[in-house]
Amino acid sequence: MNRDEEKIRLDKKAKQLLIGGLIAFGVATILIIFMPIIITKCSIIPLGVEKPNEIGDTLGGIMGPVVALIGVLLTFLAFWAQYVANQEQRNQFQHSLIKQDNDKKEQQFESQFFEMLRLHKENVDELKVVSLTDNVEVQRRQVFEVMSNEFSTMLSYVTLADFDLNPDNYLSTYNVFFWGYASEAHNLSESAQQILRLEGVTSDTPMINFINHRGFSSSLGHYFRHLYMMVKFVVESKIINEYDAKMRYLKILRAQLSNHEQIMLFYNWLATGYGGSWEEENGNHYFTEYKMIHNLWVGELLKDKFFANEVNKLIDIYNKNPKTTPLFEFQGSDFSAKWEI
Repeated sequence: MNRDEEKIRLDKKAKQLLIGGLIAFGVATILIIFMPIIITKCSIIPLGVEKPNEIGDTLGGIMGPVVALIGVLLTFLAFWAQYVANQEQRNQFQHSLIKQDNDKKEQQFESQFFEMLRLHKENVDELKVVSLTDNVEVQRRQVFEVMSNEFSTMLSYVTLADFDLNPDNYLSTYNVFFWGYASEAHNLSESAQQILRLEGVTSDTPMINFINHRGFSSSLGHYFRHLYMMVKFVVESKIINEYDAKMRYLKILRAQLSNHEQIMLFYNWLATGYGGSWEEENGNHYFTEYKMIHNLWVGELLKDKFFANEVNKLIDIYNKNPKTTPLFEFQGSDFSAKWEI
């Protein structure tokens, strides 16, 4: 029974007792007023009482116990009213302590969340990579745009050799992207390796030779771990336990993620053994339930059925238990909209 229900129960009981006491007091008052007439004129049993002093003695003898009983009743009602007041005061005090404790925990949660958000921003500000396209160093949030573009280029080279993407050659390509060409290229097909090295490739358009690509593990590893820890911290919080409250904090976090950051998060999730825990069949649903890649730019992804199928699978999962808006921003207001290639 919660505090409001307990208060209603106590108030109802107190009112019932008060009404009962007032009725009893009223009946007793009426009896006292009319008792002389009843004794002298209407008594069933003749009492032989006529004189005033005899009436007074008789009234005293008969009404004494009644008056004493009424006094006991009124005393009980007074004690009960005090008991109810004490119970209410105690409940209010306990409620106040619980509220203070909850407020303190919420403040601690918020403080920790915004400290983690500050660290996230610092992680982004510390990022530096050298673009393979023009050999220019880029910093901070622009790093994700460079990563996204170069990984898309790498994937397009692989599709030139293998024709279509599949989970195996996608993972091999992501390994090269994440760890570097020298350590992971051997897992790709020979033709894909040659294209990444631009061997036998002629084009008037400037192309990227990935043979010197050293990978982005030092930049992305720490970034993704901290980002995942933040989302998990909010989702699994026992202090902020309502879905809408969790979403308020996660929307603040998602607002800090550029569109290219969300693209790289999507790419990382697709690579088996990397970010799979972001969205699981029987586990976390940080993409569908908590919409952490809501702003995914499908137009910036490589136009391949492999990606379209994965995006559309996420939409199907979300639509089994949809919220107030579609899963992805590109869907507009149409929950059934899919990415068509």
